[in-house]
Amino acid sequence: MRISRIRYLVFLFMLLVMKFSNAQNVTNSNSNINNVSGTEIIKSKSIGEIKLGMPIDDFLKLSLENKTIKKELINLEGDDYNIYNIYEHGQVIYAVEPDEEKVWRIWIYSGKLKTKKGIGIGNTLKDIRTHYQVKEFVVAEGQVAIIVENYEFSFLLESGEIPENWWSNQKIDTLSDNLKVGLIII
Repeated sequence: MRISRIRYLVFLFMLLVMKFSNAQNVTNSNSNINNVSGTEIIKSKSIGEIKLGMPIDDFLKLSLENKTIKKELINLEGDDYNIYNIYEHGQVIYAVEPDEEKVWRIWIYSGKLKTKKGIGIGNTLKDIRTHYQVKEFVVAEGQVAIIVENYEFSFLLESGEIPENWWSNQKIDTLSDNLKVGLIII
């Protein structure tokens, strides 16, 4: 079952609220996830052994060194939904969102996880434009998500620095290159 665009946007907003109120960047530690020069690698459809479409039961059987998986609930518009938050040293570093019994999306909160091109939390829109072809952007609940060509992940910008007059035009080419990535969604 495909989740509606409205639920997606509401869910996106709620996770951003969770990210900015609860999650903090953490330092790197050893794990069994792909590790290149001390940075965990975000791929188009996976992070380490966690892959989009894999059965949730298989995900739960993974041994993620120095990490704890907690099944938690998130309430959206009066309905509770499951989310699997992955903690390291007490901080959420990423989350797995199920769709029925499979991994549907992965939400990246930690700056220690980067794409193969080196983009992660804290990088700028300029970095994204330099390393990826921007396909489109989506605006929801006061947030801007940058969707790139040939990859199944998007970058959500920290939009607190976007001038108020931008919201009436909403043109990607007028966004400041200095806006930072606050969340990545696979």
